[in-house]
Parts: sequence; C-alpha cells; structure tokens
Amino acid sequence: MSIDFLKNKVILVAGGTGSFGKNFVKFLLANSEARKIIVFSRDELKQFQMEKELLDERLRFFIGDVRDLPRLERAFNGVDVSFSYLKASIPIGFQYFDRHVQFNNIQGANILLQSINHTYPVNSLAFMLYTPNFVG
Repeated sequence: MSIDFLKNKVILVAGGTGSFGKNFVKFLLANSEARKIIVFSRDELKQFQMEKELLDERLRFFIGDVRDLPRLERAFNGVDVSFSYLKASIPIGFQYFDRHVQFNNIQGANILLQSINHTYPVNSLAFMLYTPNFVG
C-alpha cells in the first residue's frame, strides 16, 4: 500500500513516540515515499530507543511539548504535512489537579492547532485522536 500524496513530503508526527504514534511512524516508513519524517515528542528516551530500533535515514527526532508554541513553530519549519496524536490525560486524583488536566488536554491541543495555522495555514493536515484514560 503506497500513500502517493506523501511522496517527497516532509511529515511531522506529534506524539510520535507513544503507542499509536510509533506504529504510525512505522506505517509511514513502510508505505510512503516521504522525504523526511519528524517524530515530535517530549520523551527523549523513547526517541532514542525508536531511533535505534527503526534505523531509517528519513527519520528525524525533535524534543518538544505541544504546550510550547514557539517550539512547535520551530518544529513545523519546512513541514508539508502533520499528523498529530494526542491522548487525553486524566491522571489518578485529577480532581486535585483539574487545572493541570485542562492545560494538558485542552490548551495543548489548541496550541498545536495554533502552530499549524500560524506556520502552514494551507498545506497541513491535522489528524487528532483522543482516547481518555478513565479512572475506575
């Protein structure tokens, strides 16, 4: 299966070291002729492990947090297409950290969309999934 519209494109995958993101990057490597795939995440260890596991010259890794607009804008420099996976974070004891949960889940997604809009208002694709972790 080839994804023709990604041929020679620079792709950024936000949340690229998580369970979905990592598998999506593997899918892109196997099924697209992308020029470069940037894995954007805040987890340096997972990026290191992914780099050692996948060994593909098209991969680049960018440490950053979706809540940091200037960092996102820098990451989006030269990007043609972006795919973003954000998992809703609902930690145990969230009733005590409601502002943190709101900042992570709502403002993080909003900042990501702002950076896409500011940097590439026409040539970007945002693919966002939310999977809440319910405390039960």
